[in-house]
Amino acid sequence: TGGRPMGKSAYSSGVPAYGSGAGNATVIIDNTCNTPEYQAEAAMNTRISKCSDFGSGCSCDGNLIISEEVYDGFVEALVKEGAYLANEEEAEKLAQAAGFEIPADRKFIAVTGGGIEGVGKEHFFSSEKLTTLLTLFKYKGEFQNALDMMQAIFNVGGKGHSCGIYSWDDDHINR
Repeated sequence: TGGRPMGKSAYSSGVPAYGSGAGNATVIIDNTCNTPEYQAEAAMNTRISKCSDFGSGCSCDGNLIISEEVYDGFVEALVKEGAYLANEEEAEKLAQAAGFEIPADRKFIAVTGGGIEGVGKEHFFSSEKLTTLLTLFKYKGEFQNALDMMQAIFNVGGKGHSCGIYSWDDDHINR
């Protein structure tokens, strides 16, 4: 870790080195994450990840892909954990380096990224975020749609990066 210059230095040192590209962990919240207790646990883990060292680690949660079936309940759990849901105007300001304040009791900022149409190099919030900013994506329909969205996010930046899932469905977990 340490960015492109550090990676170049490590690779040219004459000894084996491992590195990773830009990206954040992307986590799927599937339709089986459907109880308040499970949603609270997943939201707490997201807060801990997003707030550790002010979200500066590339391995912290950067994108959540949430089933539309549990989306509202899960977002409510995130707010209970300290998420500030930026509105559209605030999200635009964030893409331009902010210029607004959030309440002191909020721990991190969440923006909505839309569905698959909100993923791509031209969409600021689907790229790496090394701060206390989290993007919420909603997937509809079958689980494959979540996997397709995760692949699209990784294609923006983060191929080979971390991923996670909250699910009770063994097929989803294995896929």
